[in-house]
Amino acid sequence: TKSLTNNGTFQAEKVYLEPSEKNITITGNSGVTEEIANNTKITELYCENQADKNLVINNSISVEKIALSGIENASGKRLTVKYDNGIGIVYLGNNYEAKYLFLADDSLVTIKNATITVCESDTQHISASNFVEKGWRLGDPSEFIWIGKTDDWNDPTNWDYGTVPTPGKPVKIPTGLTNYPVLESDVDLIDETALTKEDSLIIESGAKINFAGNKFSVTNLENSGEVEFKGGSISSTSINNSGTVILTGKEEISGEISESGTVIYSGTETDAKFSWGSNYKNLEIQDGFTGSFENGVIVSDSLEIGNGFEITEKLDNSKNLLEISGTGTLSNKENISITSTGSQSFNGKINLSKILNITSDDKLTIATQSDFTNAGNILAVGVEVNATGIFTNEGTIASKDISINSPTVNLAGTINAETNISISGNLYIIGESSISFGENFFVGTDENPKDIYISALDSNNEAANVNFIPKTEVAKIQIYGNFALFNGDVSLGTDLVVGKDMILLNGKTSGENSIYKDSMTGFDLFKYHLDDRPVSCNLEAFPTDIPNNENISISHEEYKSTFTVEDEKTISVDKNFYSNGVNLGTDENQWTLKIPANDAATSSFAECYNATITNCEVDANTSPGSAWLSTENCTDGTGNTNVAFSKAIFANVATISDNIIRVSFVDGNSPLDEKPEIKIENSCNEISSWMETDNFRFNISSELPEGVAFSGIFANPECTETTDGKGDLSTFYLKY
Repeated sequence: TKSLTNNGTFQAEKVYLEPSEKNITITGNSGVTEEIANNTKITELYCENQADKNLVINNSISVEKIALSGIENASGKRLTVKYDNGIGIVYLGNNYEAKYLFLADDSLVTIKNATITVCESDTQHISASNFVEKGWRLGDPSEFIWIGKTDDWNDPTNWDYGTVPTPGKPVKIPTGLTNYPVLESDVDLIDETALTKEDSLIIESGAKINFAGNKFSVTNLENSGEVEFKGGSISSTSINNSGTVILTGKEEISGEISESGTVIYSGTETDAKFSWGSNYKNLEIQDGFTGSFENGVIVSDSLEIGNGFEITEKLDNSKNLLEISGTGTLSNKENISITSTGSQSFNGKINLSKILNITSDDKLTIATQSDFTNAGNILAVGVEVNATGIFTNEGTIASKDISINSPTVNLAGTINAETNISISGNLYIIGESSISFGENFFVGTDENPKDIYISALDSNNEAANVNFIPKTEVAKIQIYGNFALFNGDVSLGTDLVVGKDMILLNGKTSGENSIYKDSMTGFDLFKYHLDDRPVSCNLEAFPTDIPNNENISISHEEYKSTFTVEDEKTISVDKNFYSNGVNLGTDENQWTLKIPANDAATSSFAECYNATITNCEVDANTSPGSAWLSTENCTDGTGNTNVAFSKAIFANVATISDNIIRVSFVDGNSPLDEKPEIKIENSCNEISSWMETDNFRFNISSELPEGVAFSGIFANPECTETTDGKGDLSTFYLKY
């Protein structure tokens, strides 16, 4: 009735504990081993129906069967197990029962030797789960914790205190378990009588719960794991999701949502909607979901769209249909369609990697902190793309106005604008492309000139063909930087203005048939590269190399290009024009090439090699002034004006008197036995200007390194008439 203390050897078949006071104590021999515990060996130990009593176990004892209980599971009605002598250990057999038992908070009683015991050290506390394994009832908890023997919410053995959660207290679903709850009926954790609501449902990271179509009522929901609704509902004051929520679109959601996790819409329910609300951090729409927007959807981070998603309802223009803000990602699988009268705004990393169809009667704005790739169809009244990374279009973009603000733009698809297309970065045509516009197609600006490169990404790819299609007679193309054709077929249906250089290449770059070799003499021809030119040239016109960056390869063994200009169109180049191996013009179309005037030849050049030129009129792009296109190894296809199919070289240089030298020019491209005289440009007094540079001298020697300057240059042998005002001349006279 009070205590049993053993310092020797004690064995009993049955011991009944009937405390006459608050405590009843069993003390075994001092020590922690099973051998010591067997010195106090009890086959059956009973302490039953004891209300508000303490069973104190000190040192170590051995029990085969134990039966302990209070009167009921309530304060003052339970039996408490504890120790008061430094340690309490029970080496327990497999047959034991208990109910209405309460472990004191300071209890260090440890169970050993039972097959289900998880205690692994002498200092490990008895835990709630140790007792629940055999159905022990451990008192009135302040918090219900799921331990998950099965997935049944209503099974008491799935909870740490052996009691299904009751209203008014927190419930926790912890991580690291195998089984997680699946509801079979509605659950209500709200204590309507309590003035202060303390109930909550906490799902830890890695844990989950499935409402399975049922209603869950709780004041506060904290989800760091996974909640699957399956069409069920939640009634709550506060919902905080930092984990994952899975919905079918048929749910009823009540409560203020704080969203920092991921929401997934899954299933093929009819009449589905975006039931979680309008604001998302990460939104995933899985294959087959066909939900409808009510007030639009705003995504702050990432949006992933599955196959078959379609939105067609008409929204008020004041509402955003779909908006992605922040630095997230929009990606999709395939066959997606979004149609609305509402505006659409994407801000984040955009990766429309498959077929995404977006149609809007309002403006579409895309602002990305990284790359934007479109392989689908985007149709809107206005399209604006602002990307800090690479913009790639492999699909179709159609709009009234299209603005693409990205440092690098890759195009292998269709861009169609009713009025203007504006591209602020370097444009790379990397595949079959069509560009249609009503007024202007801009690449770069005056203040920030950018280039267009037409080429496959590497030498093994097919040519990058592009068709420029004007929708009106006034449409034009303005490239504020360089225009470079390396590999592709260009069809130019409108006027083209190039702010810097225009480079057209076609043919092999090395070997016997190289485009850089004169087919008649075998000598090197001028290349676009300054370093590769066979003569020294200090003109600022010659760039150090072809404009290039990592997005495009110019190291081709062979360029494959064509360039077609429609009838009565004009190409205007503000700096250098260099074409090698590319035929210019056709028998059907007359076209104009405008280049800098010849009096500006120190800062620009215009050269064509290894080509047939047809129906080309060359003119200066400034007035007054005149211009010629210089050619070599080229064929006159007729109908050309100011195209020099001859090559002026010095010939018939002779002294006609003691201080007068005659200089004549002949056509260096003519056969060796002919060489007719040809005139050189002098419409703007270029010959005397050349003389005035003071760079034309004679008698240069080691004794006289600067030589002697000529005193004048004249149009007649008597040296009485200067070359000024005489027009183009084939012969002039130098006097010294």
